[in-house]
Amino acid sequence: MNAAARCGVLVALLALSTACSEVARVTAPAPTPQVTPTPPTPPRPVPVPYTGVFPEVTRPARIYVATPSPLFSITYAYTLSSRYVLYDDGTFAFQLFTANDSFYETGGTYTEADALITLVWPLGSGWDSATASLSDESLTVRYTHAMHMTDFEDCLYMRSR
Repeated sequence: MNAAARCGVLVALLALSTACSEVARVTAPAPTPQVTPTPPTPPRPVPVPYTGVFPEVTRPARIYVATPSPLFSITYAYTLSSRYVLYDDGTFAFQLFTANDSFYETGGTYTEADALITLVWPLGSGWDSATASLSDESLTVRYTHAMHMTDFEDCLYMRSR
């Protein structure tokens, strides 16, 4: 075989091998990705209301105690161990028992117009405000996004006498 013929055969073989590898690449099945199953989410613990005793209120006020409600998804047990004391002088106290049963209190001022209450914490306290609606014997408190980010939760409070 002369050099030209050998060169032609070589070119033909090269073209054939390239064509075959292209076909194999196109028709080869794609690898199946491995999917790791997601474990089921454990159920949230059901919070138990604190059965302790809040401090005595020593001046005229309305008291609202947290209660379970289908309106809100309660995450923290201490949400149900809290109450609002709305003093007649326009100040309020938010009182709660923490997970280790320590008592904690914070507060500020509030304004009331019709059935809407605006709760305002002092500047520098780390919190800003919340709105609450009064309906019969209940107080429904809704916090701002900033307060949600510091573990405050919207909640239903029932009047305590």
